[in-house]
Amino acid sequence: MVWAMKGAAMSDGNGRNDPNQPGYQAPYDPSDTRDVGSGKDFGADLYDLYTAGRVAFPEKAALFSGWASSAHDFAQRTQFLADSVGRERSVLVVESIREQLHFALRDTSITMRDIGAALVQVATDFAQTDEAASAEFNRLAAADPLLSAPTPQVPVPPGSDAPYSTPYAAPSLEAPEPETPWPFGWLEGQVDDAVDGVRSGVIDPLQDGLGEVVDAMEGSMDQEKTS
Repeated sequence: MVWAMKGAAMSDGNGRNDPNQPGYQAPYDPSDTRDVGSGKDFGADLYDLYTAGRVAFPEKAALFSGWASSAHDFAQRTQFLADSVGRERSVLVVESIREQLHFALRDTSITMRDIGAALVQVATDFAQTDEAASAEFNRLAAADPLLSAPTPQVPVPPGSDAPYSTPYAAPSLEAPEPETPWPFGWLEGQVDDAVDGVRSGVIDPLQDGLGEVVDAMEGSMDQEKTS
């Protein structure tokens, strides 16, 4: 690919500004005699390719990279399920589907990133072959707000051995404590308050048997909860 090699060499420091940064202007090189197109229409086509490569493809690649990361992190859940149920076949099938989805998303992200870079290289390399095309390219690019920022960075999608970006907190497998049914829960609170009041002297028993009644109620409720 002669054009790719030539474009890469020029973008590495032969007087050409960075096509991935705001304000890029495609230079016209009169010594480049390749016949790849000419005129304003050609410049507009190159601008469309450049915008797709600089904005659309990197943004979509970043989106797929995030989805790949989520699919990778989901492996923690399938591993927990497999360990919990003894690696049942249904769980293994789910894990296989998750793994395929992970790598499909990962490969798509990388491919879209590379396509975007290739489109930028094609557009900027060919724009220098025609003066009218270069001028039209530059006019359209300068007026486009989408090009006011550098090319979006695409996070490298994780491989199978990558650390998890969101560690999974596995739920406890222990059975929860049974809740005290109403009205026993409310009565229990009332009895506890009465017991604390009588024993601390805040509540003055109106008769000697009040403390015994409270103790009897507390014992009855404990028996009800355990039965």
